Amino acid sequence: MNLERTLDNIRFITSIWEDMGIPYSVKHGTYTTILESEMGKHRFMVNSYSNKVFIARNKVLKDLKDSELAKEIMQGDYSTTNYGVNDNLKSMSELDVLNIDISSAYPHAIYNAGLISKETFNYLKGLKKKEKLPCLGMLAASHLRMNFNGGKVVDYHVHREPTSQIFFSLIQEVNDVMEECKWILGDNYIFHWVDGVFFKKSTSVKKINQVEQILESYKFPYKYEAVKKFNIVKNGDNYVISMNKNGEDKRYEFNHRNEHQRIKRHLTQRAKGQVHQV
Repeated sequence: MNLERTLDNIRFITSIWEDMGIPYSVKHGTYTTILESEMGKHRFMVNSYSNKVFIARNKVLKDLKDSELAKEIMQGDYSTTNYGVNDNLKSMSELDVLNIDISSAYPHAIYNAGLISKETFNYLKGLKKKEKLPCLGMLAASHLRMNFNGGKVVDYHVHREPTSQIFFSLIQEVNDVMEECKWILGDNYIFHWVDGVFFKKSTSVKKINQVEQILESYKFPYKYEAVKKFNIVKNGDNYVISMNKNGEDKRYEFNHRNEHQRIKRHLTQRAKGQVHQV
């Protein structure tokens, strides 16, 4: 049975089993949480993906298996930071901005690094926009497995895919390019998020051309996106940036605690035997 993954839904099932005195296990990963007991198995999912996503992942894994460079990267330690902000940013409303996005950033990064074949690269590019990131993100999939008995954790194990550093290296590569754009733009830079950089519309043509040249030098295709109603709210170290991008309302919140992190935090507290109200 596949259900929507929320902390309340998970607690509903586990509370019933605990009241009945039934031992059970929880396997919590980035995209899926699985509850299993003698009463059956319940799968809670964030999204469901087409078979093409898993075919693409397997093609990538096959290429990595034959790559000496991949084996070297897997022994590294790469940063997972994928955003940045102007240190002097303040709350502002209706700011006129420009936005340059890298097209298919991670597929291009892994291909440009020589880690996958042209055939695999073309298959990746054929995925839908919302499928490309999860496909490569599966390289760094992790899960926390916990066994419960009598409502208490009796043992637990944390697993991370051995290819995780491959994906982290892609994050670092793209973020390093964004940081170079930040340095070129100077005070005109506002913030960047994953593979898109936002800057003031008043930025000189010379600097904009330099940003374009940086992207081209790394063989990253790019495009300009239409941005309106750009607003920034700063509260301490927390930033909330909202806008309308290509006709769709967007919201970026730094230090936002998402549902995945809420569940993970709750389970970790249970593993430590601590009572914690999320």
